[in-house]
Amino acid sequence: MQEDRQFIQDSIEFMEEFVEKNTDYPDKLFLVSQELFFRTTRRSRALHKKIVARLEELLRHQEPFAWPETNAVPGLGGLGDGVFTHRHGLLSYLGYRVGENGEFEDSRRSILEIVFKEKIPNVNSHAYMDEWGIPESSKRLRKLAETIAALVRNARRRDEVAMSLAIREWEGDLAYLRSKFYDGRFNFQWPPTLAA
Repeated sequence: MQEDRQFIQDSIEFMEEFVEKNTDYPDKLFLVSQELFFRTTRRSRALHKKIVARLEELLRHQEPFAWPETNAVPGLGGLGDGVFTHRHGLLSYLGYRVGENGEFEDSRRSILEIVFKEKIPNVNSHAYMDEWGIPESSKRLRKLAETIAALVRNARRRDEVAMSLAIREWEGDLAYLRSKFYDGRFNFQWPPTLAA
């Protein structure tokens, strides 16, 4: 049991600081809360209560959603979906590129992981940034997946043959995101007792 207690040797001060730095990361908060379960001081109880409240707040951001489709009806080459309202989006700003002049798979997927898990830089408008939600939330993953799926759909409408490499890489990255972050986490149904 002691091997499961990652913070067993740490002071309450260390854990308070750790919680402050990791307030958007439910997995890290949960590890601290497990240790605090064994501590009985008033300060430990207060920190545990704070963590539980934050975890409940984060849980509200873990809404299930349907994975986006990449099928598109061939068109006249115009952009659709209303997803791209800015000239440069977050993924482009961070260097995410596919196709002949794109990044290698490992680099692209590293960027996607950073976008999902970390705080992201402000790009474009405040409203645009709000669409991305907080790190590791369903809102963040949904925006990420919908952006890539829209890129695929738009490429198919323009010229599916000429864009085949880009489409293949986008779809590979979507499959990676789905298996790594979505399956078993955001495609669940809430138990009836948690529906409010």
